[in-house]
Amino acid sequence: MTRYTLLLFVLVFLALDASVAVVDARAQGPEWMMRIPKYYRLKGGSSQFVVDPVRKATLFDGGAYDTYVTYDGGGSWESIFDIKMFFIDVQSNWKIDGAGNWYYQGLVYAHFNVNLVTEDAGKTIRYLVQDTNQLPLNGRYELPLNLVMPNSVYFDPISIETDTSKRGIYSSCDAGRTWQFAKQPSMYYTGNSMKGVHANHLSFHLENHKYIERDLCNATWDSTTVPIVDWYVRFNDSTVLTYNQRPLRIRRGVLDTNEVYRYYINPDNGALRKLVSEAVTLLNDTTALIIAKEGVVATYSPGVGLRFVDVPPYRHPQQRVCDVGRFGDLLLVRTVIPNGAGVDSNNRWTVLNIVTGSVSQYIRPGAPITRELSPWPLLQNQRVVPYSDSVWIATLDFGEVMRTTDAGVSWKMIENMPRDEQWGLNFVGATRLYPRGDGAMAVLSERGRLLVNEPGTKSWTITHLGPFSHAFKFSPTSTFYLEDYRGKLRSRFGPSTAYFHHPDTLWTSGDVVTRWSSSGVFIDTVLTRKARLIKRLSDKLIVAAMDSVWLSFNDGREWVYINEHWPKVVYGKDTVKCSLGDMVVTPSGSILAGLRGIRLYDTLGIAKDSVPGGIIRSTDNGLTWSPGPTGVPNYLYISSLIKLPTGTLLCLASEITVDPRTFNASNEPSRMALSDCGVKQHKFGQAYIYRSVDDGWTWTETFIFPSREFLPATDPTFTMMPDGRIMAINPDAGIAVSATDGASFGIGDPLYIGNPVINDVVFTNDGWAHFATDSGYVRVRISNILDVKE
Repeated sequence: MTRYTLLLFVLVFLALDASVAVVDARAQGPEWMMRIPKYYRLKGGSSQFVVDPVRKATLFDGGAYDTYVTYDGGGSWESIFDIKMFFIDVQSNWKIDGAGNWYYQGLVYAHFNVNLVTEDAGKTIRYLVQDTNQLPLNGRYELPLNLVMPNSVYFDPISIETDTSKRGIYSSCDAGRTWQFAKQPSMYYTGNSMKGVHANHLSFHLENHKYIERDLCNATWDSTTVPIVDWYVRFNDSTVLTYNQRPLRIRRGVLDTNEVYRYYINPDNGALRKLVSEAVTLLNDTTALIIAKEGVVATYSPGVGLRFVDVPPYRHPQQRVCDVGRFGDLLLVRTVIPNGAGVDSNNRWTVLNIVTGSVSQYIRPGAPITRELSPWPLLQNQRVVPYSDSVWIATLDFGEVMRTTDAGVSWKMIENMPRDEQWGLNFVGATRLYPRGDGAMAVLSERGRLLVNEPGTKSWTITHLGPFSHAFKFSPTSTFYLEDYRGKLRSRFGPSTAYFHHPDTLWTSGDVVTRWSSSGVFIDTVLTRKARLIKRLSDKLIVAAMDSVWLSFNDGREWVYINEHWPKVVYGKDTVKCSLGDMVVTPSGSILAGLRGIRLYDTLGIAKDSVPGGIIRSTDNGLTWSPGPTGVPNYLYISSLIKLPTGTLLCLASEITVDPRTFNASNEPSRMALSDCGVKQHKFGQAYIYRSVDDGWTWTETFIFPSREFLPATDPTFTMMPDGRIMAINPDAGIAVSATDGASFGIGDPLYIGNPVINDVVFTNDGWAHFATDSGYVRVRISNILDVKE
């Protein structure tokens, strides 16, 4: 095995510019500046909250070894792992009823379900089904458990029970001590069938096209006159509220006296707009929450009627309620108006006190704080929980737990959950670093969160959580604004980025380019076009690009659209625009553009098409483009171009292929749409470093990285070290270093901190090297780093 030789940096500061501070050369170990715990670590959980209304507590379900409870809104947490540690390899999910019983559903060995219950907040725990002879189940391994508030649970074993006489609902209202059987009256599951419509009442679909209700606690059936085309909820006085993508209809008594709500008033101009309900859920026996299209939030009570809680101004057809959370009497609703185009695009946080009727509203310009999801059921798993008008906790899909104490102005990751290191420790990864001067830094995390710190501190505030949001259409009527669902845009157009125009002024990418303060205050819209790459190329040139390229020569005040001679490819019935990987201005003033090339294969392994890659040149400030350079194959994926002080140009290029045989060879057609391929379908082959010493006209290969299976979280990139050497950072494949103006490179091993994946390296003139790794952000004294292979 090749030995490593330690090359210590001997920085001769007397020879450097006098403005550079003298570095403390004393040996100092790595210092973790951001190492935020990631929940869950080992086993799959729902990564959601579930509220205990009796004890005023909230459980966070991060997995079998990561279940925690807080009684003070996230200020402190307790682990409840030990109540179920006798189960091995368990995936978990929790439900809590209105009586304060905690129901645990685990998946043993990723195959068998097991259901437990605790009635004393985890002090003791028992099997939910004490006598397995009571139910037609396979011993202790039971079916998924369903909850109908306030305190009924039921199983539906129809899918596994061959004896038709035993097919039906098995319910309990005493935490599993006794069970009742209700033969299912119909095999049809349509509309509101099998939904909780009233306290402990479950609806069924009858053959006469009307619903019937089962009281899960008293073993009785109640007939209704509600047709199955409607969805509905029922109040204590038997008033029925029907909905289902249509106007609200109130039905009273046997004669079905109707009261219909069809319109609401647009606060912008007083015009009538259609009221189209999306979801209705009971808050208590006398109040229902109504969520309508365009982000309208209302309540209905039989004695009060319809009351509008929030009617946002109409700004976008896909503005909608995306999160609903409840804790005690408080209800928290988030309405998102997307696109970020001006102050009208924002998060509208509304806090409703169900008992007093008081409403508090907070408008926060910016991107969503938690991922879009269905707004029901309110009383089970939640993404956001309000403990007061201003103290909320929230969670994302990948075990990131956050807390705000100022009604959403600022969010911080929760780090005070007790952790048992014997089960392994995972941390939130960092993909990019942005120095902001005076020791302040911004970090882009693995899931697109942008965090900032104050100089010299390790306290991180989330200023943009998923700031690079794009519109994804999931159905003819459903559009979500997500960072990059399944990595489709990352595969074609590269990872999202941030651009600090000044230390305290941030530009973010997405469906539009917007300008913010570093603390997350919206300033204005810079460019009303899509962009994932934003970069300053020179004192007078900035580029913003995704599937189109825009150049600005006056600091973003005006933009020029690059179209003439920009490469395109006809792919099937579509014309695919080539996406930009990077740009650089050559010593002569020409502009070189590196394209994200992709090679496509059919199911027989034959190359059918390629999205053009390689390097193209413009000698007229981007008006026209020509292939020009030689030596870099025109199918390569170019991710980074750099101009050295000597005038030498370097290029990082990778082989990216899409081959259906690697992921679904039997079903994929011979021609695939790139939009159907996520990160896992793009094979990341070898990566090359090319060098040019003639203004980018000819290129020679100087280094080859080892190949990797899939695209990394972020693209390979160059950075320059203080002593003039060049680093090429290739996530998952290593770091190459050159001390020969790029003529040759050697593999480096710059850290001794457990060999994490290094995504980015930044050097600052205070003597620190900063590393973005898959375990967080760490800094090391420049004089203490870098092994290079001989």
